[in-house]
Amino acid sequence: MRNEALGPPSAPSASTRGPRRAVVTGAARGFGEQIVQRLRDDFDEVIALGVQPQPWVIDCDDADAGAVRQVAKRGGRVDLLVNNAAVWRFAAFRDVTVADFDAVRAVNVGGPFNCIQEFIRNMLRCGNAAIVNIVSIAAEHADPAVGAYSASKAALLAMTRQVALDGVRAA
Repeated sequence: MRNEALGPPSAPSASTRGPRRAVVTGAARGFGEQIVQRLRDDFDEVIALGVQPQPWVIDCDDADAGAVRQVAKRGGRVDLLVNNAAVWRFAAFRDVTVADFDAVRAVNVGGPFNCIQEFIRNMLRCGNAAIVNIVSIAAEHADPAVGAYSASKAALLAMTRQVALDGVRAA
């Protein structure tokens, strides 16, 4: 099913033809694993990134800019970036420690930022690329048990809107 928020695809130019590639973070289990399985039907290559060992996953903590840079250095076009990796700490916002907040922010906001920074220029050259940031209803609806998570997903939602202004389809 196509997400219409991404807008209609544009026809690829001669310089953008070639094998289609997707990058998915948080790909070792859950939604990420399901996303990878689904994308294999539509893409020539799906690069699965994650921190939990699986045979199909490249060990890459997307909160680590250097690790993401190493993956990006492999080169090749990137048509789709799915920022799915996320963590949460169950606590009311008043009970969230600085360490917990930093850990949630590093993965839920820092990871997508690192991936977008490393892949967006390549994606813009492809001419038909898209970024999908997996947010959450928690971005707009507060829940007393997941304060840091909600704050991080709201930040990711704002980042999605900002990156769309750079000329890549984002949702």
